[in-house]
Amino acid sequence: LRRLPDHCFNKCGSLLQVILPSRMKEIGKYAFAECRRLAGVTMPKAPSVIDDFAFAYCSGLMSIELSESIESIGKESFIYCSSLLDINIPAKVTEIPWGAFAFCTGIRTLTFSEPSSLKYIGPSAFYGCSWLSELHVPEPIETVDISGFYGCSSVSKLWLPKTLKVIGPGAFGYYQELKHIYTAAQEPPELDENCFIQENTLHATLHVPVGSKERYEAAPGWKWFKKIVEDESLGTVGVKAIRQDANEEGPIYDLQGRRADEHTKGVVIKNGKKVVRR
Repeated sequence: LRRLPDHCFNKCGSLLQVILPSRMKEIGKYAFAECRRLAGVTMPKAPSVIDDFAFAYCSGLMSIELSESIESIGKESFIYCSSLLDINIPAKVTEIPWGAFAFCTGIRTLTFSEPSSLKYIGPSAFYGCSWLSELHVPEPIETVDISGFYGCSSVSKLWLPKTLKVIGPGAFGYYQELKHIYTAAQEPPELDENCFIQENTLHATLHVPVGSKERYEAAPGWKWFKKIVEDESLGTVGVKAIRQDANEEGPIYDLQGRRADEHTKGVVIKNGKKVVRR
């Protein structure tokens, strides 16, 4: 059996555990939808596709280890799986479509296998995952679409990658506990002005790469943040890695990427590393 047919076990109320065969390549649409007592799924290494609505409304599903062979996750494939505790997105997945994990209110941990291929978070993909406390959006994601992570109301720290280019309306909306946002992008991503609630722009601290503060202060959406600070851990605008032998004296740069002389004091870049000169 290479493909589990559409609607195969749909609304099977007595199903408690599933062990999928090793040759399984695809899980069809609605295959396990509304199996509300289904608690666990053991998945072999073979599957590459989880189709639309495959596990939708499996409200008792607590654990499923997504195989690293998976390349495609369908829309609303795990919607309302409210008992799921942990999810790891396999490295070959390139996008999370509409509502794939929406209203998975029990998820405590969301991780992404590395190196990730993920570039797109679709509308409402993780809508209402209200128990997440921290959110690391991985590289190489370029777009988080409308309401992509809306209503993850317990998130206090949010990390955004340097690859991010577009953030849609409400993508990170209704974050009641948000205290810190860390963005590694030197150029401010395109941000819809309705992405963050006013409480976030007034009270959360926006951490940006050294040398990019003025860009964020002038950028649509970002400029409303009252607390914008430059953070060395996020990199420095204009400074590139300098490969140099450890014993060789190379050129010295300040944190804005400008050539410094031997009299420059404070934190500088020497041989590709930050050092303090006194």
